[in-house]
Amino acid sequence: GNDTGRWFEVQCSRPPAMPNSPNPLFQIGITPNDTKVKTLLGRYFLPFEKKYPEIIFIKAIRKKPYPDGLNKIIELASVKPEQVVLIDDRLLTGGLATVLARSSFIYINKPFVNYTNKPLVELFFQLLRVVERIIF
Repeated sequence: GNDTGRWFEVQCSRPPAMPNSPNPLFQIGITPNDTKVKTLLGRYFLPFEKKYPEIIFIKAIRKKPYPDGLNKIIELASVKPEQVVLIDDRLLTGGLATVLARSSFIYINKPFVNYTNKPLVELFFQLLRVVERIIF
């Protein structure tokens, strides 16, 4: 089975944080057309896209820690930077991007981790998170 797919399906069954709200919900980094998303999540992504059409997908020009995605959201939503919140599990990417964009940050200290498919990659990122917590 695909643990990520099962986790994603559970997340999709929960309503977005702001249902029927004038405040849009954006997703930075992955878009419905990304090969990585189609490969990783397969059949789970399209139901997600149909179930929550209010989510706007942003493909950043440069990845975090550059604030390009956040700046695009600020521009599209016509809001002040401090009205935008990024939720991420990395201090040196998401956290730094919010500092550069002058927006807010919510840190996920226990992210979903799946050692089944790519254990070395997951272990590497888990090690980075530990080092970030020690430094900051």
